[in-house]
Amino acid sequence: MQLYSTNNPSLKVELKEAVMQSLAKDKGLYMPEVIPVLDKEFIDHIENYSFQEIAYIVSKNLIGNYIPDADLKEIVYDAINFQAPVVMLDEKIGTLELWHGPSLAFKDFGARFMAALMSYFIKMRTKTPRFLSLLLEIQVAQCTVN
Repeated sequence: MQLYSTNNPSLKVELKEAVMQSLAKDKGLYMPEVIPVLDKEFIDHIENYSFQEIAYIVSKNLIGNYIPDADLKEIVYDAINFQAPVVMLDEKIGTLELWHGPSLAFKDFGARFMAALMSYFIKMRTKTPRFLSLLLEIQVAQCTVN
C-alpha cells in the first residue's frame, strides 16, 4: 500500500513507514494513493455486520494484502473492542456515539488502531534475527541524524 505526502505527492512510502513516521519528512500528512470503493453488496447490507466487522472490512479494503487477513482482523478486533452505538434522533436521522472507548473520546478509534498497527510492525521487526534488527536500527538512527 502506497501513501503520499499532502505537501508533495511525489513523496511516497509504504504503509509501515507512514505508520512508524506519523508525518512525512516534509511535514505533510500521509494519504492513500488509492481509496478503493466499497462493494455495493456490503453497503446495501451494512446493517447485518457488527461494528468490528465493518471496521475490518473497511480496513481490508483500504490496506489490501499488505497485512495478512488474520493479522489485520486481530489488529482491528483488539483495537476496537467497544461499541459505537447509533442513537436515532428521529426515523431518518441518527448519531454515532463515539465516546464509549476507554478514554471516553472519539480518538480511541484512530489512536488505538494506529497503536495496534505500530505494535504489529514492531513485532514483525523483532521476528528478524537480532543481528539484522540491530543493523536496521543503526541505519535508521544514522538517517535521522543526517
